[in-house]
Amino acid sequence: MLGEEAREIRLGVGGVVGDRAYGFVDAATGKLISAKRHKRFGRLLNCRPRYLVAPTEHSPSSPIEVTFPDGNSVRDDEAELTRRASELFGRQVRLVTTAPDGVGLAAPGAMLDLAAVHLLAESTLRMLSSEHPAGDWDPRRMRPNILVAGDESADEVQWLGCHLRFGAEAVVHIVGRTPRCVMTTLPQPGLRRDPDILRTIAAVEATSTRSSGEFDCAGWYADVIRPGAVRTGDPIRIQYPKWTRRYA
Repeated sequence: MLGEEAREIRLGVGGVVGDRAYGFVDAATGKLISAKRHKRFGRLLNCRPRYLVAPTEHSPSSPIEVTFPDGNSVRDDEAELTRRASELFGRQVRLVTTAPDGVGLAAPGAMLDLAAVHLLAESTLRMLSSEHPAGDWDPRRMRPNILVAGDESADEVQWLGCHLRFGAEAVVHIVGRTPRCVMTTLPQPGLRRDPDILRTIAAVEATSTRSSGEFDCAGWYADVIRPGAVRTGDPIRIQYPKWTRRYA
């Protein structure tokens, strides 16, 4: 579903507390559903969830409210949420707080893709926008946990292997690029469908090779080194690994 913008998040060992704490499983296939399968489940991106109580590390699956595309909301009612979602997709689904086996690579049972935290630099969006100025490069298309602004984003291409320190507490370690897919092109409230978004990323950004093939990438995945709070406006310090060198 759509993301919930927060002025403060908590980074735990497993990632952002409360991030992807819920999911829907297709009852017929046993698989976690995703808007990536846009012809069947793309309407997920027209649903807006929010926490009624801030999640904590001890209770990451706090009560939620979901507003559906017709404007009606379901508030802290698992049975009704499941019924409304099944009606929306035309398929029977069930609500889960632990992913089925084989979903994601971040950690067993997690509904994360490949790592605990997803970061994106504003400088990346500016660069991509210069290549496709007709596109709307709203960060919501990329679904990052943290958007890095200002001068700290300028050296984003050199982040691999770095520690990023947020404010006085949290530290993450950059482990790899973020592969991109059709999700970046899909329509959502305020954003139109735009296949050229992914084509532009493919043309100008990095490519990551994995056992399952090559992926066009934008942004970074990170592991949490030191848990803590991250707040909008926090200063960011970048610690480069000792083997990094810069040349004029």
